[in-house]
Amino acid sequence: MLDEALPEDFQDPGMVWAQGKFLLVIFLLVLGMIITVGETLIKYFGLHLQKSRDTLQVEMGLRNNTKVNLRASRIQLLQVLTNPIQKRMQLYQVKISLASSENELEKNQIKVVGLPPEVVAQVKEYFFKSGIKENFKISPSKYLLWKKISRGMIPLVLVAGILYFYAELVTVQWFVAISLTYIVLMSLYNFLYFQRLKLGVSEEFLIRYSGVWLKKEEYLEMFRLQAVSVTQPIWYKRRGLVNLSFHSAGGDIRFSMVPKNEVEPLLNFLLYRIESTERAWM
Repeated sequence: MLDEALPEDFQDPGMVWAQGKFLLVIFLLVLGMIITVGETLIKYFGLHLQKSRDTLQVEMGLRNNTKVNLRASRIQLLQVLTNPIQKRMQLYQVKISLASSENELEKNQIKVVGLPPEVVAQVKEYFFKSGIKENFKISPSKYLLWKKISRGMIPLVLVAGILYFYAELVTVQWFVAISLTYIVLMSLYNFLYFQRLKLGVSEEFLIRYSGVWLKKEEYLEMFRLQAVSVTQPIWYKRRGLVNLSFHSAGGDIRFSMVPKNEVEPLLNFLLYRIESTERAWM
């Protein structure tokens, strides 16, 4: 008996369903991008910065026009952010934190996007008239890298444990391939994170560098420091590691897993500056 030829317009229902799901995902991604871009345009439409002797005026917004006058004395913490795509386009974000209570930090942050590097440099120059010159940088302990990689292995171990009881769901070859890919990507991400994480120190500033995709620089003037916290969990003592938190009225800068003997001179210097400075922090 000869098999009958299938009609030319016949399509496998499973293939049609898979194509439909793929198109739906693409549509949702495009829709999310359009909504994000639209919200950004509405919020930052007509962005204008004007510098005077005493203030920096920021004006922006299409639906709700926002105008803010910033005095350098009110600025507690300055953040500069970018990613590889934005950096290629010469676009940076600046986030300015003003003095506030801890529960209202988000309400007292002003974010300005789409600034070219020369404008960012002018903003820094306006707020930090003394200039920023690093004397040295502090790096976290290598144990931070091993800690992050170890934590990243936990989801893989959990999945392996579940699949042990449901071995029919996947083949061994498929699981090994996915696991190796995950381990390589996770380890590479954490290595880049570890390489980027630095604490810059100068006579007048603390600067924290962080981020893999979204790279961030946080600037805190020494005289605005209110306190420094040092914590040492039990499992850090044998390795002589501590966690640092630098507190200001505009937020905190945290730096984890640093050798205690390396930062003790810095801590003594910071405590001296906190107690001896006569400059008003706002």
